[in-house]
Amino acid sequence: MALDLDLADTLKLRAAERRQPTRRLPNCANSATRTFVTSYGIALVYAGLGETDAAFSWLERAFEERSHWLVWLRLDPRWGGMRTRARFLEFASRLNHPGVANQ
Repeated sequence: MALDLDLADTLKLRAAERRQPTRRLPNCANSATRTFVTSYGIALVYAGLGETDAAFSWLERAFEERSHWLVWLRLDPRWGGMRTRARFLEFASRLNHPGVANQ
């Protein structure tokens, strides 16, 4: 559920043509103090905005939390724009998915 809300935020921010995307992001992060918001989902929001440093920061947090969402990292189409970056490949290789060769 929380991941769907993060995707909805990403789509709304894209539709707003980045007029004020960072205004909504604190709401997403602050929600984590009151309810569960997955770090993976917040990372997706930042990635969708092209904020790669923030996206990787939240991915690192998801890794530290052992987020179960990370099992989908290599398959999730929403990471398409970042999938070829060396930093993404390095992060994905740290997940040590069984049966998946490091690409």
